[in-house]
Amino acid sequence: MQHVKTQIGNLAHINAQPASEGQYTTTQSRHFRLLLQALERIINDTNSQLTISKLASVGAVSIRTLEYVFKNMLGLSPKEYMIAVRLNKVHQELSAPSRTDKLIRDIIHDYGVINTGRFAKEYREFFGESPSETLRRGKKQLNNRKSSLESV
Repeated sequence: MQHVKTQIGNLAHINAQPASEGQYTTTQSRHFRLLLQALERIINDTNSQLTISKLASVGAVSIRTLEYVFKNMLGLSPKEYMIAVRLNKVHQELSAPSRTDKLIRDIIHDYGVINTGRFAKEYREFFGESPSETLRRGKKQLNNRKSSLESV
């Protein structure tokens, strides 16, 4: 799952490149638009109730087509991408010094995580540290900022 960051960067690079006329087939263009639409929906999902079937219906395609497009263009399944986005959102919240007053279980619950043990394992594999270590680092950064402001 670590290669998600590289794949997302590659996609951004592809999107930034101007396509010459006739470079992509109609199907490729349709798949690319579907992928961008799905990625936007995943990233902007705030209620964490997005499922693969809902995502496919947004693009008016079958689940199989959605999976094919993700695997073909990103090297990931939609589920793997959704997990990576969720992990990153939690990581950002745990790292943000202004939000370190929330409990980890409350933060991950806000993102629809049910199995905390599995989430913690995936988080550690993805970021190389546990959620509590990230939170501890965020609190330490907050304390350091407070100390430096008080000494001024």
